[in-house]
Amino acid sequence: MIFKIFDLKNVPATEEHRLKALLKRKNVHYHEMQKDKHSSRVIYVKNKAQSVKAKKLIQDFEEEWREMGRHHTVSTHPPKDRLTRILFFSITLVLAFYLFSLFL
Repeated sequence: MIFKIFDLKNVPATEEHRLKALLKRKNVHYHEMQKDKHSSRVIYVKNKAQSVKAKKLIQDFEEEWREMGRHHTVSTHPPKDRLTRILFFSITLVLAFYLFSLFL
């Protein structure tokens, strides 16, 4: 049976790496799964004992992460594709202005 222990949606890459390293260090045998290319990835385990252990570890990890956030020691980076979106928007804006100026 599969037990979902964590959803990786909106998790920064550095925190995802830290979480996976923690699970490996504590001998939790986890797997990743993504239903399709538009859904978020999830971490799951295959037995109940591992599920309980992993959820406790993740709960402690999240509390530590929140505490670091309260003290401003966590820095979340903007999404990698942000620059691409800004560039695409700028090019679209310039092309739209040029095309509409032809009709004026």
